[in-house]
Amino acid sequence: AEMRARGYPMVSFVVDGPLVGAVRVTQKSKWTSEPYRRYAAFKKRIRILATAAGVPLDLKKAWRCHVSIEVHFKRRARIDLDNLIKSTLDGCWKQDRRVTKIEASVSEGEGREWMRVWVSAWEF
Repeated sequence: AEMRARGYPMVSFVVDGPLVGAVRVTQKSKWTSEPYRRYAAFKKRIRILATAAGVPLDLKKAWRCHVSIEVHFKRRARIDLDNLIKSTLDGCWKQDRRVTKIEASVSEGEGREWMRVWVSAWEF
């Protein structure tokens, strides 16, 4: 039996700085931690941009999704790339288990801080 995939168009969106990496969360930090508040606001900003670009809020069980992130820093990288990937995925989806491939790169000395996120998803 041949597997057929129904694809969704690749979409992208740009996130202007400041960029925020993921932080460790406790129940208390959700109410008292300034780093957590910045992280939560960043995730909300990501979701708004992702929705406007056409990124589905929920990735269904039969879906597969690839994400590519291109990060640009004004001078030197000030956030670990893995933490920025996590905050981006957390902003895009409540459950990112269907993301099966992630590519990410960092450029320094770009004059401003921003990133572009590409998302492609398909359903089997």
